[in-house]
Amino acid sequence: MGKPPLLPEPLAIISYHLPQFHYLWTSLLGINKGLNQAKKISIKSHFHKPPLSTSFPRKVLFFSPRWMGIHQTWECLIAHALTFRYGVECFFFHCGKVKTACDLWRKEKRGRHLCSLCDYYLSLFLDTLHLKHKDMSQYGDVQKLKNNIKRSLEKAGDGLWEGYIYKDFNLKEMVGASFCRYLREYRIKHTPSNLRVLKDFLLSAALVEHLFVLVLEEQKPALVVLMNGKFFPERIALEICRRKGIPVVTHERGALTGTITLNWNAPVIPYSCEEGWKIFRSKKLTPQENRELDEYLYGRRFGRKMQVNFWPSIDEDVSSIETQLNLRLEELPFDVLFTNVIWDTAVHNEDTIFPSMFDWINETIRIYSRFNLPSHEASADYSRRRLFVRIHPSEIRDPFLKTIERSMDSIHRAFPRLPENVIIIPPESNISSYTLIDKCQKVIVYTSTIGLEAAILGKPVIQCAHSNYSGKGFTIEPASGEEYERGLQEDTFQPPPCSKELARRFAYMLYFKYMIPLTSVSELKGDFRFHLNSFDDLKDDALDPGLSHIIDCIRFQKSFHLALE
Repeated sequence: MGKPPLLPEPLAIISYHLPQFHYLWTSLLGINKGLNQAKKISIKSHFHKPPLSTSFPRKVLFFSPRWMGIHQTWECLIAHALTFRYGVECFFFHCGKVKTACDLWRKEKRGRHLCSLCDYYLSLFLDTLHLKHKDMSQYGDVQKLKNNIKRSLEKAGDGLWEGYIYKDFNLKEMVGASFCRYLREYRIKHTPSNLRVLKDFLLSAALVEHLFVLVLEEQKPALVVLMNGKFFPERIALEICRRKGIPVVTHERGALTGTITLNWNAPVIPYSCEEGWKIFRSKKLTPQENRELDEYLYGRRFGRKMQVNFWPSIDEDVSSIETQLNLRLEELPFDVLFTNVIWDTAVHNEDTIFPSMFDWINETIRIYSRFNLPSHEASADYSRRRLFVRIHPSEIRDPFLKTIERSMDSIHRAFPRLPENVIIIPPESNISSYTLIDKCQKVIVYTSTIGLEAAILGKPVIQCAHSNYSGKGFTIEPASGEEYERGLQEDTFQPPPCSKELARRFAYMLYFKYMIPLTSVSELKGDFRFHLNSFDDLKDDALDPGLSHIIDCIRFQKSFHLALE
């Protein structure tokens, strides 16, 4: 396929700024290493397809609208295992530079080079692994379709902010998570520039809806596999399959390094763990299980054992933290609030008692401002107390995903002068969140996983949005703003009974039963490595137990968790 289309315009990429260029360049080096290794393995492979097993679907469609490295690698492993073991025909459907908006790159930083690069690597990867594929540009007159949709969008004008219905699909609602991620904002301003971006997303969504139906009619798959399920191309595909009665497998990175998590017929996040929780709620962990969990949690405390390390360095020393904050932690009782990233799919549409995460942060600060009154002015309900607001490090750590509308922006708009008892810990700070948890009275979260870890440490946790650990009995989940404020007022706040043990059981179940390790491939900073001599090795059920488990779950349409008993 020739050289990557990136090379003619290297200065166009360097122009945005050096950290992004360095991040992209190191990722490309890793991708090229992985592709070169895949080519060598392919040369040794025969790619023999046995007769179709009657216990399997005849054809599986993999919808891969963007290059995401490890995700396509997992999909290709699953595809070859299905083919080599059971004769299943697998087919890949991808973008082909048809979409006018993408949740992977911001448009002004994407341009022709990054869009072409994405399509180049995805096509090359599928060709290298001898997998059949087509892209959206190969289905009819796409340009004519684009023009028709554009006229409809122009006619709607500013009314697009209220919604856009295309063939009975509310596309404005379906692009929500991707649109928010693209702008890195939550309170989307109704400006002409943002309206142009919205039109691009709605145009892309309408194209996906039309073309995905065409590929379903052509390929007639018995099963569809796609990533995550919340980004707009996959969400539209998921809804189309639901209406047509086609089962769908969704997948995403697991919380543990080297793991994948999967779900049936719904987005992966928040993790669907109800089946496992029926067993683990009353299951006492064995000594071995407790050791495994403690080892993992200890690693998380220092930024290890995770897919992404947000903390290059961590300061756990109390005296050093006090010096940074210019206060003594034990001078006044304090609570800690942990934010999420506003555009994260773990937050999108998970609000409960507050309209948004920003509203929750600001209301919490307002409540704590009443804890700052001198004792002779304060009511009996408000004894003096501090609030630490720990801003999520991901707001600034990822060069390509730096948040535009940050938590600090929202706080400063609402509080030009911050209450003296409210301390903001910015995203670049290396202060250990776990030291703050150790010393605080209670922890306040939206959907952050650190709420689960705080419960394991025996701290009372107030949770204000829906997450995978909601309703499990170890967090306090207020039903209204008034109930939330009453909970914050309590000085002697206690966690629910047995919450520490329940949290440990849930954490072990989530991390070690719903996160499936795959040993035939690994990932590191955009690089992927196959641990195979030949792709023919995938015929062997014993090669990768996690992969074999996934194949069995697809075969019998079982939940994707590992053995619970």
